[in-house]
Amino acid sequence: MAIPATDAVQAIAFLRHLFKPYQDGFIEIRPLSKHKPHANRTTYRIPECLKGEAGQALSQHIISLAMRGYDVYVGVCPRAAPEGPGRKLGKESIEYVGALWLDLDSKVPGSSQGLLDNCDIVVSTGNGWHGYKVAPTPMRVTSTKERTAVEAKVRSFANSILPGTDNVSNVDRILRVPGTINWKDVDNPKPVELLKGGGMKPTYKVSLLVEEFGDARLDALLASAKAGELGHASPMIRHASGRYTGCLDTFFLELEQACVKSKADARWTFLLAIVRADLPEIMEHYFG
Repeated sequence: MAIPATDAVQAIAFLRHLFKPYQDGFIEIRPLSKHKPHANRTTYRIPECLKGEAGQALSQHIISLAMRGYDVYVGVCPRAAPEGPGRKLGKESIEYVGALWLDLDSKVPGSSQGLLDNCDIVVSTGNGWHGYKVAPTPMRVTSTKERTAVEAKVRSFANSILPGTDNVSNVDRILRVPGTINWKDVDNPKPVELLKGGGMKPTYKVSLLVEEFGDARLDALLASAKAGELGHASPMIRHASGRYTGCLDTFFLELEQACVKSKADARWTFLLAIVRADLPEIMEHYFG
């Protein structure tokens, strides 16, 4: 089975375009899978999370989830508060709407990518397309009545393109992030691709991990480790060296530290040698 390539550049370019109208709020990233262990949703503050190294870390965490077999979704409107106890959930968590959107299933009679030519952002999901029309400034919605009125506009937008599409007009809707993988059919994964939008795409500096080991997947796993989202291996991973790894977050943080220390002082190369010896079993744990 060929696994599609992931693309962190597509992910961050898409997020920067979709959330450009907003001055504040939180982007919600939600991984879902019927076959993998539960993974936490995470939230990131606008606009800081879309800039520089923070943007790189966000997109790499998204790619890490996709590589590990999760379908990765984003809330199309920012949440009013970060993930945590006591925050508003569902539609009540939405206070600003800065786009119209639709989900166009390729199985719907008459559907085609060409219908979305007037959209600002177009994403191929592998089984159809998502289209977005981004507003210059977001609309404030603070009541059920206002949210219902906006949802009617979103639905009307979808019907103006093709009647009979799936109703995805709820303001707390989540849709797929481009640059990831559609794992709906685990035996036939498909790429989720940014076809239009995003503007100028960013370039990323090569990290010490990739420089040292030559595997770009390490950046994505490290980003998830720094977010505390890799968790524990159960049962523990036994290495050829005889050592065991339980906490995967700790392993990748130590891997980064080994690279940093050995680059600064050759006396630390022994530490790099230890983690280098244990790395193959970690990568096999994730990728077979």
